Amino acid sequence: MLSKAISFADNWEGSKISQNFKIVIKDIVTNLKGSLPGSRKHNEVLVLSDDEVMVKLQVGRTVWHVPRELRVELWLSSLHRKGVGSPLVQRYSEFLQKEIKPEAQGDIEKDIQRTYPSTKRFNSEEGQQALRNVLRAYSAYDPKVGYCQGMNFVAGLLLMFMPTEAHAFAGLVILIEERGMGGYYTREMPLLQRHLWLLARLLPSRLARHLESVGVAPVIYSASWLLTAFSADFPVAFSGRIMDVLLADQCEFALLKVATTLVMACEKKLMACKGIEDTVSFLRNQIPTLDETELHVLLNEAFTRPWSAAQLAVLNSTEESESVHESMSRVAEHNPAFWMDGASPSSASSSVTSTPSYARREREGSGGGGGIGG
Repeated sequence: MLSKAISFADNWEGSKISQNFKIVIKDIVTNLKGSLPGSRKHNEVLVLSDDEVMVKLQVGRTVWHVPRELRVELWLSSLHRKGVGSPLVQRYSEFLQKEIKPEAQGDIEKDIQRTYPSTKRFNSEEGQQALRNVLRAYSAYDPKVGYCQGMNFVAGLLLMFMPTEAHAFAGLVILIEERGMGGYYTREMPLLQRHLWLLARLLPSRLARHLESVGVAPVIYSASWLLTAFSADFPVAFSGRIMDVLLADQCEFALLKVATTLVMACEKKLMACKGIEDTVSFLRNQIPTLDETELHVLLNEAFTRPWSAAQLAVLNSTEESESVHESMSRVAEHNPAFWMDGASPSSASSSVTSTPSYARREREGSGGGGGIGG
C-alpha cells in the first residue's frame, strides 16, 4: 500500500505536478517507514518505563488508577473469554519451532532493534528475544499474513503486561483474528485503507477541506497510529489504555474513535497551519507529545462521547472507499498550488477526479455548514 502512495508522484502521466510537491510527498510517505517501527527520535522521551507499578486501567467508560497486576488480570480475562486463548497458549511452543519465510524473518530482524528502544525490557537481549519469538510464532501460525510492520509494537506492548510469551502470542492472534486488526496487516491492507478513507469523513468538513488544501491525506499522519494501535508514537500509559479496550472488545471502531478525537481536538491549531510541512509536523510530532494529562483527557472523551448521527452515517456507509493511491492523487489534483505554472489538473489523463464525500454532502444540503462533528 505504501509503495503505491510513493509511486504516484513519480509516475503521474505527463509530470504536471510541481516538483516541490513530488519531493515533499515522496519524502513524507517514504519516511513513514521510519515512523512505523518507531525510529523517530522523539519517541525515546515519550515511551515510559515498562516496570510502572501503577497504571491507568480502562474498564468500560471508567478509568481506574490501579496496580499493574489488575491490568494483567483484565487482559488474561479477555484472552480466555469463550476459551479462545487457552489453546493458543498451549500451542505456542509448537509454532515457535516451525520455520518461517525468509522475507518475514528478515523484516522481523530489522524491526527488533527499533521497537521501544528506550525501555529497559527491549534494550536487553532477553527482551528482544522474547519479541522475536512472539513475532516468529505468529508468522508460523499465519503464513498468509506472516509479518507486517506495526505488529512489532503491538506485540511489544502485549509483552510488557502479559505474564509469558505464550500469552502475548495469544493476544496478538486474538487482536488480528477476533478484534478486526487482520485487515490492517493482510496484503493490500484493505481495512487500513478503508479506515484512512473514513477518517477524513469523520472530521468536521471545514477541517477535512483545510487538510486537503495543504496536501495532507490521512495516510501521511495516521497510518502509524492505526497500524500500531498508537503504541509507536504515544506514551505506553496512553496506548495501554487503548489496548485495554481492544482486548476487552469494549468499543467498536476504537482506533478510529481515538484518531478522530485527537485531530478534532487540535482543529484550531491545524487550521492555522499554512503548508504541508507545518501541518504534517504538527500531526506527527506535536500531537503525540502533548502533555500526558491532556492526552488522557482526550482518551476519556474518545471512550465516553458517542459518535454523532452524521459520523454514524459515515461509519455505516456502503460507499466504496478510495485507495491510498487514489486519495493522494485526488489531493494533488484538486490543489492548484501543486501544479506547475501553465499546467492544469485536467491535463493529467491518469488523474482521479472524484469529489470527496464530505464536499458532495454539503452541496446536496445534507452536511450542514459545520459538517461532521461540527
